[in-house]
Amino acid sequence: MKTSTIRRGALFEAGTNQSGSKSGAWSYLPTSLPFPASDMDVSLASAGGDLGGARRIVLTGGCVGKLGMEYASFRADEWFECSVLSNKTFAFDPIRRSDGSSGEYDELADMPRTRNRHASAIVGGKVYVFGGRDETDLIIPEERLTSDHAAVAMEDNLVYIIRGYAQDYTALEQVTAIDMTDPTYPTYADGPPLKSTRGDVDAVVLDDGTGDAYVSGGFTHENQ
Repeated sequence: MKTSTIRRGALFEAGTNQSGSKSGAWSYLPTSLPFPASDMDVSLASAGGDLGGARRIVLTGGCVGKLGMEYASFRADEWFECSVLSNKTFAFDPIRRSDGSSGEYDELADMPRTRNRHASAIVGGKVYVFGGRDETDLIIPEERLTSDHAAVAMEDNLVYIIRGYAQDYTALEQVTAIDMTDPTYPTYADGPPLKSTRGDVDAVVLDDGTGDAYVSGGFTHENQ
């Protein structure tokens, strides 16, 4: 098994040895991101669907300004915002080729709007994007407003939105279940709340047959 993480426009790969145990080493992949970005979201597409058939990593949006997130203030309020956001979507095949390369990026259709600090999930071979913030740090005006959250796709076309922040960066604990059976008319329901409020959170569903989602990390609005 190999997993990849993305930093500063480069790809790094956590390797395993032939027995399947951790090798303890990271290696640099020669393939870089199409452009430097931060605060985008990454989701994993299974084989099949509308994303080219193979298991691929799908990247959406993000902050692409040269200065990245910049400090801003107005009276007593302080925040960070990015003045240049992306609406691009790319799919990357991480399989290493015989020549040592690790595949190429395919540019998919642009998102309808730019956004960062959002979350994405893939259901039925299609990419769905939820929430996030615009160039002025306002939350994208969609149902169940939030940013810096996580989204995980579960069985039965359900996507769980695991809360991040409200507009004023108050951390939230609510979990929302979205039924994407009919994506034109999704239905929303409250899921079990987190045991603590948190934003800047991440989550993953293990492919072990249990269907359990695991949530990690994050901050509260008190920066804890």
